[in-house]
Amino acid sequence: MGTSTAANLTEQRYYPLDPQVMADPYEEYQRVREMGPLCWVAPAALGVTRFDDIGKLIKDGRIVSSFPKDDPRFTLDSGPAAELSQRILLTRETKNHQRLRGLIAPAFTPKRVAHVQDRIAQKVASIYARAAEQGEFDAVADLGLPLTVAVVSELLGIPDDARDEIGQRAALLSRAFTPFAMPEDNREQARDALVWLRKLVHALLLERLDDPAEDLLTEMAKALKTSDEFSVEELVDNAVFVVFTGYETTSSLIGTGFSLLLEHADARRTLWQNPDLVKSAIQEMLRYDAPSQFAAGIAQERVEFYQHVIRPGRVVFFMLGSGNRDPRKFAHPDRFDITRNPNPHLSFGTGAHRCVGAALGLMESEIVFRKLVETFKDMQPVGGRIRQPNPSIRSYKQVPVSIIKR
Repeated sequence: MGTSTAANLTEQRYYPLDPQVMADPYEEYQRVREMGPLCWVAPAALGVTRFDDIGKLIKDGRIVSSFPKDDPRFTLDSGPAAELSQRILLTRETKNHQRLRGLIAPAFTPKRVAHVQDRIAQKVASIYARAAEQGEFDAVADLGLPLTVAVVSELLGIPDDARDEIGQRAALLSRAFTPFAMPEDNREQARDALVWLRKLVHALLLERLDDPAEDLLTEMAKALKTSDEFSVEELVDNAVFVVFTGYETTSSLIGTGFSLLLEHADARRTLWQNPDLVKSAIQEMLRYDAPSQFAAGIAQERVEFYQHVIRPGRVVFFMLGSGNRDPRKFAHPDRFDITRNPNPHLSFGTGAHRCVGAALGLMESEIVFRKLVETFKDMQPVGGRIRQPNPSIRSYKQVPVSIIKR
């Protein structure tokens, strides 16, 4: 069969901004995945639907994550989000990617992360102690968000008095990083939140030039002093991105993990009976309902893909959430199975762009769920769980939990 342009995919469309799809995208993922390996995700953007194809194309050097300046298809608007998207580690390639990753990654190595392990455990224990007194808590507002904001803020060097405001602006900042155009009122609020965080980080970076500390912002300040490879704007925007990714993915994972355990009583009983399954359970939480549903790139050259041609300049979305439910890769993919092994999900990305903070996120999550099982006899849902309406980030606004003491 000869090749054809992707324009022929008339029926294969995925609608990320449909409210029902944002609430639960997996039925739609199944539909487009079974129709073919490609679908339309936006007017000028294609989605790759299947696990093996995502793994192959996301590493294809002809599709890069560095978008042309002011390209409106990947940014919230032409303001600060567009500027930031040009500078961050996620959207840089080859030498620029390696240069920035070499500066940022050492702050998130397992050895460096281990230094904050005891403080994470103490904070989680304190949160659970208050929950035990009250009989209930919110897995997002009382646990996931304040914990992860505090941890990434400590690693970067953001003072305590700014952390509460970061948490308050968390949902708005999430909209600033979505690759899909949002309504105008959401754009304005997200823009304001991003401007605020950039100003905060910029001021702290300049302070570190004269007053160093043991944190990532100090390392960035040193790089600014000793090398002409970095600009202030580039370091500020990458620090902002680290702040966002440092709390967003893990906080989303914690909220989703609690929700899944509340929904699946059999999995919850299994976990309480076998606490050693905590690591496996976290991997299944990541696969079953990934915090980040998409990665994105843009074709630099013509790419022949099955019977289709992806033209140069075409935006390509790697549909990680769809790949994680692909029956070609996972047996019973719609079953939440905390004993699943192996579990080669796509939720932390793959290749050169694998999430730099994966070790930190996994450690935080393991402490949260291990101490949950150790501290309480069981838990039950209380009140309604509310999702954040976001097409690319799966997270909750609230997950109320009633706990049962030992």
